[in-house]
Amino acid sequence: MIILAALSLGLVNKPVLKIELTGPKQIKLGEDFQASLVYQNSSGSRIVLLPSGASNSSMMRAPSTLIELRRKGEKKWTKLSAPPQCGNTNPITPEEFVTVDGYQAVSKQARFSWTADVVGKARFKAGTYEVQVSYDTSAPINNWIGGPLPEPAHSEAKAKIQSFFDQVPKGRFVTSPYTVQVR
Repeated sequence: MIILAALSLGLVNKPVLKIELTGPKQIKLGEDFQASLVYQNSSGSRIVLLPSGASNSSMMRAPSTLIELRRKGEKKWTKLSAPPQCGNTNPITPEEFVTVDGYQAVSKQARFSWTADVVGKARFKAGTYEVQVSYDTSAPINNWIGGPLPEPAHSEAKAKIQSFFDQVPKGRFVTSPYTVQVR
């Protein structure tokens, strides 16, 4: 009875964003896992997103996308290895943000190579795996800017994206596990 009252009063937080991973059910060792991330606006209101594929898995710039996998039946998730990067990132521009109307969705290609270099920490071999992706928008705006940029360029870049950043739902949004057979 109390839960129903909380729902009717709007006191229970309902997720604003749901993310779904879709892709092939089978791949060969060494192939690219080419999938899609579908970002579903679960609210009746318009939101703004900066959808990401696997490109932000290095956590160099927010929002970050973390791809994890585990062998089917295991409990522990292993983060994919990110390719080495130089440490510099391009600043986010207003054009990269996407407006998503209530109950609408946008998709983004998610891709990574199923090679020893990338998934080696997960005891790279053939078998059945589960993949999950998390999309984390909770970092402060300064982590979204990119760079490093000297002043006044940093402040100017921040001012350009502030209104878009303010409309992005904040949190860590995680897909359901997706099963893939690696041959």
